[in-house]
Amino acid sequence: MSYDRIIAAQQHGYAHMKSLGEGSFGAVTAVKKRDDTSRKPELFAMKIFQGKNTERFDTEMKVLEKLKGDCQNIVQFIHGSRESFPYVLVMEYVEREFGEPEFQKGVSPERAKKYFEDLICGISFMHGKLFVHCDIKPANLLLTKNDVLKIADFGLSVSILADEYIKSHRGTRYTMSPEMVEVDKFVHGRSADVWSIGVMLMYFFIGMLPFNEATSECDFYMSWIAGKSSVKLPWHKIAKEPMDLIRKILVVDVKSRATLKSISKDPWIMGGKAQVKDLKKPRFKKVKAEKKKVQVQKVEKAIKESAKDPKSAATHQKKNVTKQRKQEKKATEDLNDLKDEKPEKIPKRQPLNSPNFI
Repeated sequence: MSYDRIIAAQQHGYAHMKSLGEGSFGAVTAVKKRDDTSRKPELFAMKIFQGKNTERFDTEMKVLEKLKGDCQNIVQFIHGSRESFPYVLVMEYVEREFGEPEFQKGVSPERAKKYFEDLICGISFMHGKLFVHCDIKPANLLLTKNDVLKIADFGLSVSILADEYIKSHRGTRYTMSPEMVEVDKFVHGRSADVWSIGVMLMYFFIGMLPFNEATSECDFYMSWIAGKSSVKLPWHKIAKEPMDLIRKILVVDVKSRATLKSISKDPWIMGGKAQVKDLKKPRFKKVKAEKKKVQVQKVEKAIKESAKDPKSAATHQKKNVTKQRKQEKKATEDLNDLKDEKPEKIPKRQPLNSPNFI
């Protein structure tokens, strides 16, 4: 397999750097441009498709081209080639994925919320371009060094330009919606994606996928739809506000399930944005206003005191007059001293041929 990656990279003008992963489609490897000889070359992710079935390659390339450039939460497409076998797609290189061990204990509520908002932005953008992802799972969500979530792997994506309903049984069973698990049905594509992002929100908190599959064969799933709450259930530690949102998303009835629009207006999502706005208010303006207010209060206090005690005001005025007179007297004395001083005689300029001229 490593030999295939090296050859594939070389065929398209790249050099193999390291392996990133494998799947049913083929493999993903990190590459650099072959003519880049710098110490820290720019890396790219190359997806190498094994076998002669080009359907998945064509699907992913089409979706990547349509989504290119307009959303930071979608992995960016560089180029694709089917000129020679194996076919390859070259994309931006992203450092980590959510399937790694560091995420298996869950993340803080703040990070979970941030990642979920990134996920909503990416999926909303994709739906706006009339595509549904159909395979949202930890391995397909990547994380940059700047902690930005990016959605990847569009090989199972479907266009909903002609019809909102798509054929069921696409994706990974752990994150499939109940209607998607069933075979030979037509399901609402956007709603199926919404179920999957609800599963991912729970994953961000608890570090594990809550259901093996959304069927009666899974005890955790049956406990969930029954509304049970127990310390033995993996989601029991999730706080009330995010849990209320998850309860609106992971609903079996598609018509009652939350939409991306309603999710974006949820109190838990909106609450955080309001707090961020408060933090961004320029505090220095408030401080200046307070200082000005204090100064005004001091002046008003002084006026009131002088009105109550005219003697004290008169004394204060007398002191100011005395001080002014002293300053005037000193200025007059300095002027007289300057008049008494005799100006220093300036020697005559000597001619250039004088013996004293140096």
